[in-house]
Amino acid sequence: MGLGLAATIGRGAAAHDDADLLRNVASLQTAAVPNENEAPISQLKAELATLWDRPNALQPLAVEVVHVDSKNGCKVEGIYINGYEGPAGQDRVFFYYARPEKIAGKLPAYIELTGGSGPERSLWMAGVNQCAVLDVEWRGQGNRFRSKWEGLNFDSMKRLTALRNNQAFRLVTGIRRTIDFLEQRPEIDAAQIGCGGGSMGGYYTLLAAGVDARLKFGVDELGAGHLADTDSALGQFELAPERKAIWLRAFDPYSYASSTKAKIFLNLSANDYFFWLGDALPHYDAIPAEKRLCIWPNFNHNDGAFGKTKELPKGWIDYCVGRASSFPQIDAVRRQGAVYEAKASPGVSSAVLFWSPGEKLDWPARYWAEVSATRVGDRWQAEVPARYARLARYAFMKVREAEGRTVSSM
Repeated sequence: MGLGLAATIGRGAAAHDDADLLRNVASLQTAAVPNENEAPISQLKAELATLWDRPNALQPLAVEVVHVDSKNGCKVEGIYINGYEGPAGQDRVFFYYARPEKIAGKLPAYIELTGGSGPERSLWMAGVNQCAVLDVEWRGQGNRFRSKWEGLNFDSMKRLTALRNNQAFRLVTGIRRTIDFLEQRPEIDAAQIGCGGGSMGGYYTLLAAGVDARLKFGVDELGAGHLADTDSALGQFELAPERKAIWLRAFDPYSYASSTKAKIFLNLSANDYFFWLGDALPHYDAIPAEKRLCIWPNFNHNDGAFGKTKELPKGWIDYCVGRASSFPQIDAVRRQGAVYEAKASPGVSSAVLFWSPGEKLDWPARYWAEVSATRVGDRWQAEVPARYARLARYAFMKVREAEGRTVSSM
């Protein structure tokens, strides 16, 4: 599941005369479908006021181990714990919990939101990153063990029957309970708990980091907030305006960006037709904590471009848990005519300018051309070819260390 394909009616119609260019206009113009089970606005507003508050006394986790295995020096357990308890019953969150067996001292922990890829994924992640990995099952398809979301309708993202009956609330509450689990484990350093995922896993990572300060770092791949301008497959555009505003306040990660304390890495595709780059950048900009951005030009939501594949941001985890003393940085690019430059941190070995015709990022279907940059003192500089110098364009720069760690400018 991901975010959708078109800009808002007002923005799209103003920018384009050809109606054929506006995808999903019909869905955007369709009136909200009444639902007799929708909660009254007054109830939703009352729920919103305390939605993410943690109760003073939490119910026991009721840990149940249903699978145990060891491989390549790591141990993995399949575990159920209690999640949210509502009128329909008790959620039971399932995850694989893997960690190296022979490491002195306490371990950092990484909550992975892949949707439950099985024990092999957790074992591999734990070995590669030398940390404990807790892989939450939340999608359910093809998994041997599945989380149990009592009474949850997975179409609930599109309806507001009650905020606490929404898929986003139930899953993020489950993530927060996995943090409770990790804090109770004697082998875990509770000051080094992070979270990460791709697509909707990235969306949930950003939402969880915004509402729970116990997460110290996050790796978001392909997800983002700032959803008000996006035709979203999450379904808030099927809601009447007042309900849509409540949905956005409750479940858009952008609503909590200013509260985010975790160090955040955003690994984004420039041509993402679900999580639009033009909407993701304001979300990134609003995060006050330490952060880095990496933009992949000519990549769609989850595919490669011209035989290239993305690098996993493993280096960000190493940096956040103290195994690396620095992580590359780059300023926003500055433009003078067709010449662009950006200041980068020491250690950067190469830089490339990527540019695309057009002044707005409200359409993901675009082509990014690249121009190699050269070092000028502590800055990197590149020039768009003269024959394109008169074109309006959008541009960013991407820099890379010899070790492979890569970041992009705004």
